[in-house]
Amino acid sequence: MAQKNATTIGAAQASSAPIQPGRWDDGRGVRDVEAQLDSLKDSRILMVDDEPTTLEVLEAFLTGEGYSELISTSDSPGALEMIREHHPDIVLLDLMMPEVGGFEILVAMREDPALEHIPAIVLTSNVDAETKLRALELGATDFLGKPVDPSELALRLRNTLAAKAYRDRLAYYDVLTGLPNARFVSERVGGMFDRQGSSAAAVLLIDVDRFKQVNDALGRAVGDQLVQYVAERLENCARPGDRLARVGPDEFSLFLFGSASKEHAPFVARQLLKELAEPICLAGNELFVSASIGIGLFPSDGDCIQTVLGSAGTALSHA
Repeated sequence: MAQKNATTIGAAQASSAPIQPGRWDDGRGVRDVEAQLDSLKDSRILMVDDEPTTLEVLEAFLTGEGYSELISTSDSPGALEMIREHHPDIVLLDLMMPEVGGFEILVAMREDPALEHIPAIVLTSNVDAETKLRALELGATDFLGKPVDPSELALRLRNTLAAKAYRDRLAYYDVLTGLPNARFVSERVGGMFDRQGSSAAAVLLIDVDRFKQVNDALGRAVGDQLVQYVAERLENCARPGDRLARVGPDEFSLFLFGSASKEHAPFVARQLLKELAEPICLAGNELFVSASIGIGLFPSDGDCIQTVLGSAGTALSHA
């Protein structure tokens, strides 16, 4: 399926309309520090310890600190599979456990490409220098001795999660728009499709025409502002739960989850084109944006994200 509007992109006569402030004015979508710290409380924390009492104490403390997504297990042989299944933001890991110890879990995590970047804070009663150094050499992010000081744990946990959030933002989000990037789509959106089961979903690939012409005619700064405004307009058409990503210099993808029927996806595409057709005033110029949209449907066009994206790409090429 393909959708295309008939307008073109270019510079018209100078306009007196002022540049309207958008949500991307800082170019990075950076929130204030307090909001950033609050968002860390949504992090998924997985705790591994063979002592159920220790897990209960940890869970009670973390709940009191405002963390709500907590997963715990005293089954060390099954811990690695739980980490793979839940993909937590951080692991709190005991070292000395029967059957499978914390050192083995650390090694397995660092050897698994899907888990190697998940931070792990070691909590152990063995606080000798040799144990600490070995844990750090095997990839532990931090090391705390038991009994754990609650205030110290709170600060180390917050700092580790903040560092991970910053790394994730650099790796998975577009700096210019703050939207998820192509890597995010490749590595993380697939799981959202998996969770859809048999429910309908759709991908809209949106190719915005001739960004390069704007860069060449008006300069890179204006071109960047145009990208930001286009991203904002596309987001205005997304529903809660949908995902917009910037997957190329002039290409976006909108993932529709839930009631993304064959009729709904083309309707959204038309709304996107209508939204983009409105002129944008930048640097004293009135710019008109045109775009092409290719649609891929799940599960009718494929049972995984790669296949659905391929169908959307094929439709886009015929737009």
